[in-house]
Amino acid sequence: MCRVFTAILLLALIGCSPGFRIDRARSDSYYQYVPSGRVFYSPNGNWFELGWNRMVVDRRSFRVLDEAVAKDCRAVYFRDKPAKVDYATFRVDHGVYKDSLAVYQVTFSGLQPVQVRDPATFRYLAPNGMIGRWGQDRLALYLDYRFVRVDRATAQVLTENFVVDRDSLRVAAGRVVRAVARYGLRYGE
Repeated sequence: MCRVFTAILLLALIGCSPGFRIDRARSDSYYQYVPSGRVFYSPNGNWFELGWNRMVVDRRSFRVLDEAVAKDCRAVYFRDKPAKVDYATFRVDHGVYKDSLAVYQVTFSGLQPVQVRDPATFRYLAPNGMIGRWGQDRLALYLDYRFVRVDRATAQVLTENFVVDRDSLRVAAGRVVRAVARYGLRYGE
C-alpha cells in the first residue's frame, strides 16, 4: 500500500512539471511540454516556487542562447518576454549580450542598452574570468558600463575594486574611480 501511494505521489509531482528542458547544456529555464509542444519559461526550473510562463514562440526555430535568453524566427526573448534588440545581429558572446548597436545590461525590467564605444569588441574583465563590474572594448575601459580614463596598453584589473596602469592605481568606490597613486608606482611588481 505504501509503495502504491509513493508511486502515485511521484507520478503526480512529475506530471505537474512544465515539461522537459529544451537545451540542458545552456539553460535550466526553458521547457517544452511534450503533448502540446508549447514552450514555457520557468526560472532555473523552479516551477513550483517561482512558477512558469507560457511563451508564444515558433517551436521549430526556437533555440536557447543562454540561461535567460532565447531566439526564434520572429524575436529574441529575455526570460519569457520579447527583448527590444537588433534581431539580425544580436548574440551572446562570453556572457555579454550585444548587437551591432549596443551592449545590453540586465535589469529588473529586462535588457537595457548601454552605450559603449565599440560594442563588437566589448567583453567583461575580472581577475578570475567571471563577469564583473569591469569591461573593455578596443577603445576604452569601463566600470559598470561607464568610461574610465586609463592607459589602455598597461591597464590590468587586479580585483573587483582595483585597476592598475603604468601611471596609477585606481580604486572603485561605488561608481567613482579615483587614482590614488600617480608617482612612484612601478607597473608589474
